[in-house]
Amino acid sequence: MDNASLIYDSLNTYATVAALLGRQEDIFLDFKESHTNSGALLEDDKAHFSKAASGFAHQEGGVLVWGIEARKGASEVDEATTLKPIPNIKRFLSSLNDYVKYSTEPVVDGIQNRLIYENDDETSGKGYAATFIPKSESEHRALGNNRSDFYKRYGDSFVPLSTADIRALFFRSFSPDLELRVVAKGSSELRLSLWNKGRGIAKFPSAHIGWIPKTGAMWYDGEGNDALKVGNYVNIRQEPYSIQFIANGNVVVHPGQEISILTGRFLFGVHCPKISKVLYRLFAENMVPKEGTLDL
Repeated sequence: MDNASLIYDSLNTYATVAALLGRQEDIFLDFKESHTNSGALLEDDKAHFSKAASGFAHQEGGVLVWGIEARKGASEVDEATTLKPIPNIKRFLSSLNDYVKYSTEPVVDGIQNRLIYENDDETSGKGYAATFIPKSESEHRALGNNRSDFYKRYGDSFVPLSTADIRALFFRSFSPDLELRVVAKGSSELRLSLWNKGRGIAKFPSAHIGWIPKTGAMWYDGEGNDALKVGNYVNIRQEPYSIQFIANGNVVVHPGQEISILTGRFLFGVHCPKISKVLYRLFAENMVPKEGTLDL
């Protein structure tokens, strides 16, 4: 689960909101005080919502907490200083939900808003709201009273995108995005494939692949042949990776396509348990290299 989702899921009671006091804003978290008296969104609220939707969506997603005043702390970073519960919080939440479709062009899919009452007392009518904005692979122009159309989250602020930022953002939208998929067959066989979940064609794909515990294996293609059809592999000594798979020059992975690359059969002794983790680094033309660990 990503950081933004973890933050949003943790905000479900008054105590979890109050615990934010003293916490600094960062690339995933922003605080906003609203001066509304009726629960209707003010123009300033709308402008901030639009910038947050654009800025968080262009980064790794984020959470906007309404009803908290933030000021510069000793480190010159905005931090939550005072709880400012919003009156008529039910109407405020309804206004947030309604404004989602007007906040950016195109709309950021997956935005969620949650209501949290003051002291968890539904009869108080006052409270706070948390807005979850997921990462998006699209470009989103902020609407409302904003001088700049596109934003990104930078530290504790939303800043306009530079020309270079916009160029990189649009380039990202048409780049490949490879993901390693691993299927364990029993305790001694792994089948590996590459899935392209991006919008661009993955050319010259390759992968560094390793496993825990580190041990040897016999490698085959997806059909059990030891003469691999889609590429070749070499033993490497860069810890903790054990092999490097390199696809043939004519092999590409189209958007939404998955290709089987390797099947590994392992022999385990008494003192060598079965594989529990697979480590990887993935590469392709016009793709930012990515790495990770998969638990089996």
